Amino acid sequence: MAVSKTQHVVVVGAAGAIGRLVAVDLLRKGHEVSAVVRSPGKFQDLDVTRELTTDQAQRLRIVQADARDAATLTTVITPKSIVVTAFGVSKRRSNGLFAEAAVAIVDAMRCCGAARVIAITSSGVRADDHELAAWYRLLVRPLLRDVYEDMARMEQIFTNAELEWCFVRPVFLTDREGEDPPRIEDAQTPAGGRTVSRGAVARFIVGEIESRRWTRKAPTLAV
Repeated sequence: MAVSKTQHVVVVGAAGAIGRLVAVDLLRKGHEVSAVVRSPGKFQDLDVTRELTTDQAQRLRIVQADARDAATLTTVITPKSIVVTAFGVSKRRSNGLFAEAAVAIVDAMRCCGAARVIAITSSGVRADDHELAAWYRLLVRPLLRDVYEDMARMEQIFTNAELEWCFVRPVFLTDREGEDPPRIEDAQTPAGGRTVSRGAVARFIVGEIESRRWTRKAPTLAV
């Protein structure tokens, strides 16, 4: 499905590794970006603005807010905005972050009349995905069970809200570049898929923003 050339994208969690890559790539391609971050100083310390031309930097708005702050999100989102959730956690427990953020984002999107959300979750949300590597199913998934269950709740909240959702589910993330393009399956890991780079995930998201091929699907990415 074709979409307009210029989009306004609200990247919630833009200071994260994938969120930053998405924001920069969108700006380089002529889009407008509202980068929602808890610590603007941290975001700027990542050299994001230094990577941009003057024109690109003028299309970037940095907004200080927690992902669960519906009131502030309402001031950022417009009826035509696309929301990308790129926040994450660095511990074994998420303390409800994903589900609570989803509730706030849905409230803000409804208030503003926006309809499209692209949420980064994980292939780990599917406990019955037998294409996941054995070490992932037996070691990683049990270790991060709380996080994956919270991500699954976020997906369900977006689904119940009847938004134009897309759940991007990468397998184990790496920072390797130069790999072959990832293989993609809807709601299941591509056979033999073990890892995927954060850069590849970011490029997929930008491509989906521009093409809208995976609406109400759960593309799972793996090399």
